[in-house]
Amino acid sequence: MKKIIIILTIAFVASAALFLGLNAYLAWAVEVQFGALLLELIPIYLASIVLILAGFLAMVLLYPSKNTAKNKDNTTREIPQTEEELTASTAIKTTPCPQEKAVLDHLTSGIIILNSPTNVLLINHTAASLIGHKKDKELFYFIADTEFYAIIEAQENATIYRKIDNQTYSFRFSFETDTIIVLIEDVTRLKAAEEIKNEFIANVTHEMNTPLTSIAGYADLIKQGLNEDNTKKAADTIISQSRRLGGLIKSILNYSQIDALEIDPYLVDMSQTTKESLLSLAPYVQEKKIELKSEIEDGVVVDSRHEYTMELINNLVTNAIKYNKEGGSVTVTLTKSPKVLTVEDSGVGIKEEDMQRIFDRFYKVDTSQNGAGYGLGLAIVKKIALKNNWKISVESVLNKGTKFKVEF
Repeated sequence: MKKIIIILTIAFVASAALFLGLNAYLAWAVEVQFGALLLELIPIYLASIVLILAGFLAMVLLYPSKNTAKNKDNTTREIPQTEEELTASTAIKTTPCPQEKAVLDHLTSGIIILNSPTNVLLINHTAASLIGHKKDKELFYFIADTEFYAIIEAQENATIYRKIDNQTYSFRFSFETDTIIVLIEDVTRLKAAEEIKNEFIANVTHEMNTPLTSIAGYADLIKQGLNEDNTKKAADTIISQSRRLGGLIKSILNYSQIDALEIDPYLVDMSQTTKESLLSLAPYVQEKKIELKSEIEDGVVVDSRHEYTMELINNLVTNAIKYNKEGGSVTVTLTKSPKVLTVEDSGVGIKEEDMQRIFDRFYKVDTSQNGAGYGLGLAIVKKIALKNNWKISVESVLNKGTKFKVEF
């Protein structure tokens, strides 16, 4: 429409100029006075002028000035012309629409926007519940905590961790112009995993340090010169501690590979695997003077891997022998219906306070009279059971014995 009006306006102006030129030419050609001819053509000129004015008027009325623009609902809005107006028009809107409020309130993360440590501009339901903030009230949470308040005063981006109702939360502060933004996230599981990793590293370091110290110490004695008997004792110690270190490294690798190896399971003959395990442990049973009993039904098949089932049985039976009494007994039972493996011993039993931690990595009960282990055997058993969706349970009476049960 605008183009049409412009074209018509140009056409009208051109027509008026053409008429004036034509009038002058006719006056010269017919030798008539220009004024007399002009009087005769006045109606045509007046019509042209009226049309030109009508075109300009239409342009003014139909199109708003450059300082306004139309919205989709045909209403006009002012376009900011100064830096102050532009800043005001792009400022954070702290009152979200109902749809935005619903989304914010359903976020598992907490969001708080403030323009001072006490004045809340926006807060979602998660954040309000965590810090106990009520609507239209001043917020004193960040003033009461001196570390929070110091961060706000310094206006430096930072992340602080706090425990609320036995859960760990991160408070991440960021700052815009006259605005404080706080993002609150539940990092309980992340922190727990970090603590487990740190504990694992500390335990590995401790367990490896003992045999390494012995090996280095006895090697140094041999270097300094010992008689034949002492040299033999030192060599025996170095060999035993090297084997212990090798066993520890193997156990750590086995534990780590259970999760790392994403290998498809297959049907394993649990009956045959159990018999193989007991046969391989026969020398250890004789050395400890333990009576080994077994009741193994044939045809018990599980969906797993041979290395997993062998590792599980070996660790359970080895523990039953290790923490037993001289002349005691170990009974291994495997049934087909239901599919259940039990390993029961008549040994020293487990204290009640230790029952909750026996499956933890590197956790060891009192081993002063029963030899020292690595504290990884039962952790490996538990991890294998979890990976295969098996249920494992334990019953124990101090100084009477312990019974482990695995339900496949």
